[in-house]
Amino acid sequence: STTLFNAVASEMMRRGLVNFKTQELSNAVWAHASTGQSSEGLFEAVEAEALRRGLEAFSAQDLANMVWAFGKADFVVGEQLLVRLREEFERTRQSGHGMQFKAQELSNLLWACAKMQHIAKSLFNSAEAKVRDVVQHQQLRSKSDDSRDPSEAEGGAIAPLEVPDEMRCYAQVGQQAEAMFTTVEEELLRRDLDEFETQHLANMAWAFVFLKFSRFHRLSKSG
Repeated sequence: STTLFNAVASEMMRRGLVNFKTQELSNAVWAHASTGQSSEGLFEAVEAEALRRGLEAFSAQDLANMVWAFGKADFVVGEQLLVRLREEFERTRQSGHGMQFKAQELSNLLWACAKMQHIAKSLFNSAEAKVRDVVQHQQLRSKSDDSRDPSEAEGGAIAPLEVPDEMRCYAQVGQQAEAMFTTVEEELLRRDLDEFETQHLANMAWAFVFLKFSRFHRLSKSG
């Protein structure tokens, strides 16, 4: 139940996430996301703890499950997590050491990155609409009373300077999610698609369509 999940999230944060293993952190957000439970506080705390430890501390499965949970729960991760994720993924791929992602884990990562990019884009569009509303509102007030003092006219505005910063944040998250998507795609092109189950292939196809990529046919020809 929601009450139980909220209690678990509160207890985990009370104890301090530093006391939990990486698998336990991943399992916690995965369980919340899988059951449709929302605990933004826990998700934020897990993201911060993952960055503090370094993503190399996670196994491939735990990392993929954690990122999938963030996407599933529509949780907006920070740009830093996506940058670190791509760096760690590329380092592992180039060195051949460290975490090795299985077919399902790659599929989950691809799906999550597509979802995160979509969320960031939607939030960006919403913030952009706020900016337009603020500008239009101020223009109307200015026309209705040209004699009004400028400082007085701005008093009722909706924090016009804060919205562009918000837009910049969403834009950066969206760009990093798409960059990570491309990195995973490059790894997929190196692999034989015979190792992927039908569900994995379907999830990947959905991710490509979701991001309006047109390169899925390259994957189908690479197997």
